[in-house]
Amino acid sequence: MSVIAVTSSRTSPGATTVATGLALVWSRRFERSLLVEADPSGGVLGLRFGLAPSPSLATFGSDVRNGWTPDALWSNTQELRGTACLTSPVDGRLASAWIERSVPALAEQLPGVGVPVAIDVGQLDDASASLALCAAADTTLVVTRTEIAEVQSVLFQVRRLQALGANVELVTIGSAPNDPAEIAQLAGVRLAAVLPDDATTAAGLKGDDFNPGRFRRSLLWRTLDALASDLVDPAVIEERAARVAAVATKPVATPEDVVSFAEVAEAMSPPPPAADAVRFDAPVAMAPTATAPLTATPTALAAPITVAEVATPLAEAVPVLAPAPAPAPAPMPAPMPADATAHLFARLVLSDGSVHALDAAQPVVLGRHRDCDVVVADARISRKHVQIVRQHGCWFAEDLGSSNGTTHNGQRITTHQLANDDELVFGRTAARFELIDLGQLTATHTATATHTRPEIHNPEMECA
Repeated sequence: MSVIAVTSSRTSPGATTVATGLALVWSRRFERSLLVEADPSGGVLGLRFGLAPSPSLATFGSDVRNGWTPDALWSNTQELRGTACLTSPVDGRLASAWIERSVPALAEQLPGVGVPVAIDVGQLDDASASLALCAAADTTLVVTRTEIAEVQSVLFQVRRLQALGANVELVTIGSAPNDPAEIAQLAGVRLAAVLPDDATTAAGLKGDDFNPGRFRRSLLWRTLDALASDLVDPAVIEERAARVAAVATKPVATPEDVVSFAEVAEAMSPPPPAADAVRFDAPVAMAPTATAPLTATPTALAAPITVAEVATPLAEAVPVLAPAPAPAPAPMPAPMPADATAHLFARLVLSDGSVHALDAAQPVVLGRHRDCDVVVADARISRKHVQIVRQHGCWFAEDLGSSNGTTHNGQRITTHQLANDDELVFGRTAARFELIDLGQLTATHTATATHTRPEIHNPEMECA
């Protein structure tokens, strides 16, 4: 393992302190370690340790717009007592925006940076973009105290993370009033560590002055040291870094390396026959004779055969057949009236079973933000992710510059025309676009008194 995310229950602090402690322990054991601050409520490490506002997650997010590079990561970190720290803006709104923009690159690339990584994701909710970092991490630690109110919050937190596929383990602060092992058993996760409730020593992990020798002899530091050793596997770190390096240094074919078509044809041609093999197509060997002069009179050519001489025998041998009558042209369909699409009704059916009617008069926006027309509780989609709009008599899906993109029938799109039964996928949510013929639906209801979804045999009729 190489990437550890740290969160906490809704009312229990400690995620930032534990993440900082792990990164500092790793900085003493490895050549380099990384601490990433991805708390959507805003960063505190810069304030605690007196770091500069920049570089930070904001500058990193700007740099990776043009693609990920290791330099884009390390050039935006600051030194924090021996570990490289990627801080987050203090303003919660800015922090949330830059986290959402940076999460795709971080989730994909952090496992291969070749160093142990601690990610402080703070206190999460269902709409937090940092949930994707927990799912991508090798282990997500949930830090909590053992009071009954904290335990109840932990249960919800664990279930939310496990639903995303995260590997969750528990870290408690103190061992009273409730037994940490019983809490872990109740939550159905492994108890990774029980940290001593030592506020004086913990202050050193929050930016206060401290005596390094005395600090490292404390029980809190020694417990963090054991936890850090248990979480990280150096062999995994080296193997992932080597795999990334191999891909990055893979040689690119040069023009000299490209095999020509002639070389391929020559390699595929059969081998030449043996010297003593009989060849039926070989020319007959002739005795050498004197070369005729260039002014020699050429041999007279036979008279050419005329077209009439060839056509006459053929006409007598082959009977003349009467041409088959041409098929009657298919009747042209009657022109469709101008209001033929007025009775069509469009809707989206989401993967959670909800059905949403689409308004032909104005765009319908889908996303996480409460101002969207369709609010989707999916941490992988953007606040305003995609919109469905009717233009020139056709329905279109338009991606609104989302972080993770939108796919139409498996292909990533920016703008694409929709047809009946097309599938859109954004984040972990799928949606089916449906066109309903209201006139046919009414006739079907009248005849059968049952609800069936009528088929539209020509989806393109939606376009004017």
